[in-house]
Amino acid sequence: MKSPKTKLLYTGKFEARCPVNNRRDCYDFKIRTGKTIQVELLLEYFAQKKEERIFQEDLAVEISERFKCDVTLAGWHTGVKIVSEVTR
Repeated sequence: MKSPKTKLLYTGKFEARCPVNNRRDCYDFKIRTGKTIQVELLLEYFAQKKEERIFQEDLAVEISERFKCDVTLAGWHTGVKIVSEVTR
């Protein structure tokens, strides 16, 4: 008998700095994975990003690599919504 496959979805919001104009950008994230991620680790990670200047595209890749997951990251930048997706 085949064992069931777990699918987990983590969603939330966080902020980071735009590397171009230093404004704080707000992001909505979706993390999809087959393994449990401690919420405290997510909160700690995103708290560290609050003042970091980083492009959204690089941030999406970093999240995927750090938590070994698929990521959808949506953010508004000077009136333009950008959605970045990284799959593993």
